[in-house]
Amino acid sequence: MLADSFFYYLVLVGFAAGLMDAAVGGGGLLQIPGLFNLLPNATPVASVMGVNKFAFCCGTLTATGQYLRRIPVPWKMLLPAAALAFAASYLGVKTVVYFPVQYMKPAMLVIMIAMCLYTFLKKDLGQTVRTEKLTRRETLWGLFFGALIGFYDGMFGPGTGSLLAFVFVRFYGYDFLAANASAKVINWTIKNGMLLR
Repeated sequence: MLADSFFYYLVLVGFAAGLMDAAVGGGGLLQIPGLFNLLPNATPVASVMGVNKFAFCCGTLTATGQYLRRIPVPWKMLLPAAALAFAASYLGVKTVVYFPVQYMKPAMLVIMIAMCLYTFLKKDLGQTVRTEKLTRRETLWGLFFGALIGFYDGMFGPGTGSLLAFVFVRFYGYDFLAANASAKVINWTIKNGMLLR
């Protein structure tokens, strides 16, 4: 009976994290603490992170498919950015042992609070639908952000979807739906890059 209750709690946490991730990103901020609290204490950290990544790989694929059926995205920039994010996430997983990851948790909290405050104060942020094509400079910045956030996700992870969506809204002037759709494409390739580890 106790094992069944753990299973139901895990399903509930997974559902809530998946819903949050599909809507605004950052589902890992909910699922990772949930897994650490619900799985047995003897479960290796790498196994917990692997479960998290596999679950989000499946969930992100589903959300990406639904978004792409309804919302156009800038494929010319997204495909190379996703490829770089894939490689960078794999590299991040390989190099995580050389970085003091414990310092990244408070840093990520500060970044998420800053993004929240910025979004709250900029009332029109994410409301305008962009119609013009990306410039060459914007495309190059997209490659940079894809690689940077991919590397971060490989090392630590939580909040990646939110960071990607924020970049598309803040630096590209996309509305929230287009930003989330674009972020999902890159985020899904990132998760696959980490699963190779």
